[in-house]
Formats: sequence, structure tokens, C-alpha cells
Amino acid sequence: MMGGQQLLTAVVVGLAIGSAQLANAADLPVPAPAPEYSWSGCYAGAQVGLGAMEDSYTETFPVQLNPVSGLPSPNTNQWGFGVLGGGQLGCNYQIGHFVFGVESDAWASSLRTNSNFSSFAVAAKASTTNPFDFDLAGRFGFAYDQFLFYGKAGFAFGSFNYNFTSNLGPAQAGTSSSPGVVLGIGLEYAIWPHWTVKGETDFLAFSASDVNLACNFACVGTGGNTSYTSTITATEVLFKIGANYKFW
Repeated sequence: MMGGQQLLTAVVVGLAIGSAQLANAADLPVPAPAPEYSWSGCYAGAQVGLGAMEDSYTETFPVQLNPVSGLPSPNTNQWGFGVLGGGQLGCNYQIGHFVFGVESDAWASSLRTNSNFSSFAVAAKASTTNPFDFDLAGRFGFAYDQFLFYGKAGFAFGSFNYNFTSNLGPAQAGTSSSPGVVLGIGLEYAIWPHWTVKGETDFLAFSASDVNLACNFACVGTGGNTSYTSTITATEVLFKIGANYKFW
């Protein structure tokens, strides 16, 4: 049997050993928490998506038959759809959870509107295509580690081709390059230190453009003129997904 003095000695030794181990453990470095992802830097990437476009024709001179109704003094709206693909380049700067940046996008598209009609034994089709768009916008958002919720606003530029064909042959054709504005919202996620993926929805509104269109049988009261002016506007809604590489 262990005597009282021996038991006391064992307890004291045990406490001393435990205290030394705790002291050694306290001297060990504590692992630092993983740093949050930084959105500051510049990037380049690619995008694909779907879109819807509406165009509006208003004839100014001379009076012409509406491609849809066949009535004079036309003002017609049409919706169409298409796909798009392109790229983007931009830079971000993060302050706390807030991210500010600038981004430029450019893409080609197959957006197209079509409207078929028949009037006075004439079968015809009016169409608008949008082969190319460009925008330059500011981005502002809120970051939570690898997630970035953002909005964008800026200037846009669109290229448009217009055609009106019939069973009597081409009736009118023209092109325009129109300035506009872009508004958008999106969500971006960093999957690796240099790679992010994103989804974005944009609304683009292009200003009215006076377009000179070639004209033949459909012109009324032109006195032999072979062209006329039409005021045309367009709006687009785009749904895009993409990926970015942060190179700096």
C-alpha cells in the first residue's frame, strides 16, 4: 500500500508533468484561418447565351405600307430570339466586402425578328438581324468569400441589318449602328484562385436611328424615289453564362 506521503508526492509530480505539457501546447503555433478570396485584379474570359430582341419601325418619309398590317403610316413591333457568343475583359478592386470594377463585353449573335404578312396578293416578310454588340460598363457588387453578387451599368453599341422581301422581289434593305445603354445583374463564383464562373442577365436599349432603306413597289406617293427613311429602335434581353481567368 502506498503511504500518504508517497501519494502526495505522486500527485505533485503528475500535476507538474501536466502543467509542463500544457505550457508546451500553448507554445505551439495556432493554425491561422484560411484567408477569404480576393476579387481584386484583372481578368479575361468567354461567354455564351440566349437572347430576345424587339425592334420597332416608324416610317418618316415617304408614307409606306406597314409590313405587318398593310396600312399606311406604320409603326410595328416584333420579337425574335437567337444565340450569342463572345468574350469579356475587365478589372476589379475590393474594399472589404464591396467590389468595384469596369468590364467590356463583345459578342456575335444570331438574334433575328421576322414578321410575315400578305396584302393585295403580295406575300412579304420583314426581318431584322443583330450580328454584333459591344458594351462598356461599370460593375459594383458585394463579395462573400468566393461569391460575388454584382450589378452593371454602362454604354452599349449594336449593329443591325434590316430587310423587307416579297414575292415581287426585294423591297427594302438597310443597316444601322446604334448606341444605347446596358443594365445587368449577375452572380460570379471563384472555383480556383485564378478561375471564376458566372451567370448574368442584361437589358440593352438602343437609341432610335434614321435608316435609309432601298424601296420599290411598296412605296406610296414617292414620285419615283427609290429609297426612304425609317426610324428604327431595338431592345434586347440577354441571358449569359461564362468563365473568367484572373491573370493579375
